[in-house]
Amino acid sequence: MTRKLSKSLTVGGLTAALLAATFTVAPAITAVAVPTVEPSTVLPTSFPYQPELPEPAVNSSDQSIGRGALPYDKIAPMLNDWMDQSDIISSQVVTRSTQGRDIYLVTITAPETTAETAQQVKWRDEVKYDAAKAATDTALLAGYKRPVWFNGNIHGNEWEGTDITMGYIEWLLENEQTAQVQELISDYRLYFTVVNNPDGRVNATRATALGLDPNRDFVTNVTPETSVIRDLTAQIQPIFFSDYHGYTNVLQVEPTGPPHGENYDYDLFIPHAYAAALEIEQAVVDATIEGNTYMDKTTGAISTTKTANSGIKIPYRDTPSGWDDWPPIFTAQYVAFQGAISYTVELPLGRVNNNPTESARRTKVNTEVGLTAVTATMDYITENDEDILANQIEIFRRGAAGEPRKTIPENLNPADYPGPTQWIEEWGDTDALGHDEETSPKFPRAYMIPAGDGQQSDSDAAHLVDFLISHGVLVRKLTAPATIEGTLYPAGSYYVDMHQPLRGMANALLAAGSDISSWIPSMYDISAWSQGFLWGATTTAVGETTDTDFPVSSVPVVVADPTGSLPAEASGYLKFTLDGVDDFRGLNALLSDGISASLVGTNTVVFGGAKATPAKIDSLIDTYGLAVEQADGTELSGSEVKPLEKLTIGFVGSTDDRLSLYELGFAPEQLVTLSAAGIQSDPAILDDIDVLWVGSALTINSGTQPAAYAALQDYVDSGRGAVAKGTAGATFATTWYDAGITTISGNGSGNGIVKLETAATGLLAELGTEYGFVYPAYSFAVAAGTSGVVEQTYASENPLISGHWRSTTGTNGPETAAGRASVVSSTVSSGAKALVFGTSVTFRVHPRGHFSEVATGLYWAATAATSGVLAAPAATTTTLSLGTNSAAYGDAVSATVKVAGSSSSRAGSVKILSGSNVIATAAVNSFGNATFKLPSTIAVGDYALTAKYSPAAGAALVGSESAAADLTITPAISTVALSLSSGSFQSGTKSPITATATIGYSTGSAPVAGVVKLVSGATVIASAPAGSTVTIPVPASLAAGSYSLVAQYVPASESVTGSSSAAVPLGVTAAPGTPKPPVTTAKAKTTTKVKLAKKKLKRGKKVKVKVTLTAPAGKAISGKVRITLNGKVIKTVSVAKKVTTVTIKVGKKVKKGTAKVRANYLGTTTLKASKSKVAKLKLS
Repeated sequence: MTRKLSKSLTVGGLTAALLAATFTVAPAITAVAVPTVEPSTVLPTSFPYQPELPEPAVNSSDQSIGRGALPYDKIAPMLNDWMDQSDIISSQVVTRSTQGRDIYLVTITAPETTAETAQQVKWRDEVKYDAAKAATDTALLAGYKRPVWFNGNIHGNEWEGTDITMGYIEWLLENEQTAQVQELISDYRLYFTVVNNPDGRVNATRATALGLDPNRDFVTNVTPETSVIRDLTAQIQPIFFSDYHGYTNVLQVEPTGPPHGENYDYDLFIPHAYAAALEIEQAVVDATIEGNTYMDKTTGAISTTKTANSGIKIPYRDTPSGWDDWPPIFTAQYVAFQGAISYTVELPLGRVNNNPTESARRTKVNTEVGLTAVTATMDYITENDEDILANQIEIFRRGAAGEPRKTIPENLNPADYPGPTQWIEEWGDTDALGHDEETSPKFPRAYMIPAGDGQQSDSDAAHLVDFLISHGVLVRKLTAPATIEGTLYPAGSYYVDMHQPLRGMANALLAAGSDISSWIPSMYDISAWSQGFLWGATTTAVGETTDTDFPVSSVPVVVADPTGSLPAEASGYLKFTLDGVDDFRGLNALLSDGISASLVGTNTVVFGGAKATPAKIDSLIDTYGLAVEQADGTELSGSEVKPLEKLTIGFVGSTDDRLSLYELGFAPEQLVTLSAAGIQSDPAILDDIDVLWVGSALTINSGTQPAAYAALQDYVDSGRGAVAKGTAGATFATTWYDAGITTISGNGSGNGIVKLETAATGLLAELGTEYGFVYPAYSFAVAAGTSGVVEQTYASENPLISGHWRSTTGTNGPETAAGRASVVSSTVSSGAKALVFGTSVTFRVHPRGHFSEVATGLYWAATAATSGVLAAPAATTTTLSLGTNSAAYGDAVSATVKVAGSSSSRAGSVKILSGSNVIATAAVNSFGNATFKLPSTIAVGDYALTAKYSPAAGAALVGSESAAADLTITPAISTVALSLSSGSFQSGTKSPITATATIGYSTGSAPVAGVVKLVSGATVIASAPAGSTVTIPVPASLAAGSYSLVAQYVPASESVTGSSSAAVPLGVTAAPGTPKPPVTTAKAKTTTKVKLAKKKLKRGKKVKVKVTLTAPAGKAISGKVRITLNGKVIKTVSVAKKVTTVTIKVGKKVKKGTAKVRANYLGTTTLKASKSKVAKLKLS
């Protein structure tokens, strides 16, 4: 059969059309369905999708063989053969395991065209993003293929999940033409991840090749094996999900016992979940599978003998504590947030060693039991899929509408809960905890992830936002500042509106959760987790779900904004702050590139030097989001400066420890695994160690391991330190670093989120960690007289925020830990340092907020670098001298800058500043000299200029700034010369004469601009735009008479003075027949002087102006005087005597600086007009 391949795939399971769609919530707000961040797989756009799967080489070492299970290398060939035989099967590689093995997704469904698949995608997204419509969409309800998903072999040494899924696929293909299978492929999409953990399958390990349990990784996603399930969960959106595991001696099918996850709509989950489990139970008992086991439903006894009371184990009915669905770290509990009925199915018969025959028998029994369970599951679904789909839609609708959770009290009314009722009989007081009115959590209206000063770590916040998006949580970003509950959130802050379909998921990731210590005796696994509290970012819950939306302007976010930045023209010394995991990753990358760097204080990195090339800096910013700032190198002259180098870490610890250090950017080759025996056999192994990580016991006996003991003593004596955790770490620090620690261990199964109080001036102060994780908690007391220093404590009152931690001995509960140290440091006489954590800083690589504490400790405890050290810059002094301290506008003033210092080369650049304004720039040569001209266009005014020197890139010099040099710029003084083309003409002549004005400068220079006026006395005869030479026609209509013409230049800029030409006579004769004009008497010349009572004045105040007028003897003074300020008339007064005093007020809006005051006498019929010189008034 020819392979059928789609031409395209649907990225993130969401079409481009969906990205433009919105869904309505109450109150009205829209949110866009966004794709996951870099989904690890994509789904086909038509079916079948049948690529040729790569077939791995035969591996005779595959541990599946010894179990009698299907070897991994047989899976791809079987799928390829099946695809050759049928068009109802599609197979694809959805990702690769840690060791590079393919992980397959198999889909069984009837063939679909591209258009039909697109319709299925549209309906799937309508179910989630427009659930209110989907609930009554008859076409959807009739035509939507219900997705059902079976996952196998997530725990590698629980093999039969693969055999079961492959067996069921084979049964479907063998019975393809039957009515039963035709109905299944027509109405459903059946999905199978047949081998979720291929490395574990081949290697017979529960964990992945990373050493992590993938079925505990769903709220951290360190492993590719869980990341792909996360992505498929959003894309498949199953109505029913089963995850096959082993082994519990008898088949165990969920739902679980209490406590039940507090973020689920449990009233829509438990009815069908329990009813389906009962149907599976009946099917397995009825099958009477040879070798299978049964549980007596009364006594709980397990036997291979079937009786009338035989059943399987259903934790909801049979396990009152110790098998719960509280944390969404498990596959089934994670998938449930998509509105699915989801199970962990535990197969009965466990592993045996060195007995292939018995192993094969058990595998056969388990596979038959599992196939029976799968078949029963499908039987239940086909009978109830309409209700199950309706419940999924209702879960999404409630979320989008922001409705309060429907509570389920202990003594419930069955009429309030539609659907199957078998569960009601089993519902008890502990089941109700977290779901009744008193203990059920209340959803907030939103979560804020602030930007700016309110955010502890921008990089951790961006990482959190991307993580939320990868899980399908809708995140928005403020486009304008908003005040919410009294707090101002700047634009760029993130806003998680809790009126959204996956509000349960959002709350599970962002809330702290509840303290359930009193609810139940024991828990199966962890009882608390929280990205919102444990991942280093500041988050805040605001409002209640019943509130209307806050008045915010926001847009949907597909990926968090980059946090990296670099100032324009940054060069030389640079710096950034260590306040998040990505900052430490960037630091480690920087040091691995050989770039010189020093730690200033506890969290500032200053770096530079020849290897800090622009390309490397840009790469660091782009990759790690470093917010780089300009430094000047003086930071390196302080007392708290440590040169850094790429660390070599002596490592003693767990997989969690190792992977957490990898998360911080420490490369595998930087970790040297140590043990007491290893040091004893090779003491020199410590020679190249910069710092120790002691995550588990490192106990050296001086009697039996003298070489190791001596080597470690030399290590401490040389000033090298350690970072440690837990009881083992406290013992090590007390033994070798005089920490003086006495440890109290918390309840071994106690775990949760705790409130911490960090010393305000200590090592960890800048990180300001408020919350931590413990499993278990270790609290410390420090003996007096030792080197121990308390850096952080558990809160003084009950420190437990959420989780399950109760006292079992009277001294191992949270009340004992309250106020005791959670982190202790010590420093001994050699300078060697140790830091010990009592919190679980690396637990399952989850509490990222603690990682920054770990990295801070490692760089603090490590010895300082001795080579490649970034030198502190040498001091310089800069002097500025000017060729003159006063110049007219247009004259270029020479400037000389000299930079003195101890460096042989003082090359760089200099800026001439007036305050913060740059007047000029110039290069400084290697001798520290620069001579240049200042711009000739410096505005008129008084200046105090300084020269600011910046060293060349990479130079180990400190910039400096000179003392001020005064400079006054006065206006350029203009001149005007006037000539006439003729000295006379007859009035009314058609072609009159012209006047030519030539403008120049006696002092300074400037472009000629403004107006030239041709005046006779006080009368303007003509005017024209100014230029170097201006020709002005004399008006032909000029009356007959004798004129004394003057050209007046009125400049457009205050940078130039106006001027008037010498008078040029002009005679105009009357036209024939024109009456003679009356005889006029020539006006007498006047002078005007002005004097200010003050030379300095605050704007808005008054000043007296003394005006003195002179006229020839016998001429009485009269008329008006105008007072102008900066050319603008501010007062006009009448005068009748020689001296007149005028009071003027200077407005508050007049520009600061030097103002020009002038008096203009307007003249009379007998006296000529005149104007004073400018009087300067400094305004403040």
